Amino acid sequence: MNLNEKLREMRTRQANRESERRHPAATSKKPPQPKQKDLSHAGVQTFCYSSVEASEIHWLWRDRFALGKISILAGLPGHGKSLLATDIAARVTRGDAFPGCPEEASPAGNVLMLNAEDGAADTEKPRLLVAGADAGRVFGVSDVRRSKGGRSRMLELGPDLPRLEKKIKTLGNIRLLIIDPLTAYIGGGVDSHRDTSVRGVLSPLADLAMRNNIAVIAVMHLSKGRGQNVLSRLCGSIGFGAAARTVWAVGVNPHDTSRRILALAKSNITDHQPSLTFSIEATQTSGLVGVPRVIWEEDSADYTAEEIVKASERGRGRPGQLQTAIDWLKDKLANGPVPVKKIETAAAKNGVKPRTLQRAKETLGASSEKDKKGWRWTLPK
Repeated sequence: MNLNEKLREMRTRQANRESERRHPAATSKKPPQPKQKDLSHAGVQTFCYSSVEASEIHWLWRDRFALGKISILAGLPGHGKSLLATDIAARVTRGDAFPGCPEEASPAGNVLMLNAEDGAADTEKPRLLVAGADAGRVFGVSDVRRSKGGRSRMLELGPDLPRLEKKIKTLGNIRLLIIDPLTAYIGGGVDSHRDTSVRGVLSPLADLAMRNNIAVIAVMHLSKGRGQNVLSRLCGSIGFGAAARTVWAVGVNPHDTSRRILALAKSNITDHQPSLTFSIEATQTSGLVGVPRVIWEEDSADYTAEEIVKASERGRGRPGQLQTAIDWLKDKLANGPVPVKKIETAAAKNGVKPRTLQRAKETLGASSEKDKKGWRWTLPK
């Protein structure tokens, strides 16, 4: 390259630099543009029912607890809700038939339990054993961790639902998910008294149940509120009862407080089902002495959810005194009507207080009738 060519090249470079200084926008590279979102599927999504294939409901326990649905098991504290859930879990692990459906055994399946109130070693495991569960098919959730060795915390159904579903798929063959109690796993950021907040958690849970074809049994306590129906007494929002497809109440038999009743409070997927009777018996098995278990009775009962909850409330606090009064009054009236004054006098001598006597009369369903000599009590015919 000769001298003249070098001079021309230098002048060209100088001119380019001067142009960039005066007009930077014209010569600089354009910044990268953000990718545009695909809005082709935005907005309300619809489907046509002609493309939906109709199917029947599949049951874990026919006409009581459905696969792919949320059911609630509700009652006052200490009346056997968790124990009943354990009995159901044990039957699932064995593939046994359920009460009222003796000819309908199902394939054995696995159970996933979320329990925030009972100890795994001293309560849950002994109860599973006396119920006859295959413990190798029962899994519990202890906590949630972001990484190995990281801090642990309690599972929350809202943010942790994808993790829970992943674990369900990993374990495989899960037919039943028990959440006891449901309110313990709703999460601190959810207002359990607001219908929209509750539905925001339970709707995705219902979708999880449907996708994986598992039955979800959520155990719930009842709040104080005499005279109200069971659904309005579920602790928190009415949204709990609305989201569940069936709601079952557990309480005492109004005419025999030593026995328990499972009664239907609500169902969107089946017609009215008769109540079932069971008792709670302490086992005498070596190493498990005193562990309670459920004993089902063959006879069905005809009690409403409200009746058994009301009976449970009457018996709270002093069930021993009430049951003693019931047994005493039942024997007293066994041979026919007895004058009220005679009953009250005899009750006082036997240490039965007037209020307890009245509650025993109501529990037995005894009626009052009047003749020429005055008022008498008699047992129902």
